[in-house]
Amino acid sequence: MLAVSPVRAFSDNYIWLIRTPGDPSGAAVVDPGDARPVEDALDQQGLRLRAIFVTHHHLDHVGGVRELATRHQAAVMGPAREEIPCGFQRLSDGERVSLEELHWSSP
Repeated sequence: MLAVSPVRAFSDNYIWLIRTPGDPSGAAVVDPGDARPVEDALDQQGLRLRAIFVTHHHLDHVGGVRELATRHQAAVMGPAREEIPCGFQRLSDGERVSLEELHWSSP
């Protein structure tokens, strides 16, 4: 079962941190508008960022994507029609991604 927890960002927003039992040290984040709170959460919990999911292009959702993707070599996925500030896997309506497909168990 996935574990989803909030990471506070800015004064009125959250970034969602996702963990899977298949890789206790791996994590994904949703809409990282700021890299710093994500880095802090990863460090505090001893996690490695494997994937970044973006729901839409607003600065408070994509502001930390490029920095996190570069630093962690994390896969980035988002809606095909959105502008994301780095290369990403474009997903179309109805398309699904399985966290197991991200090869979380690999180093």
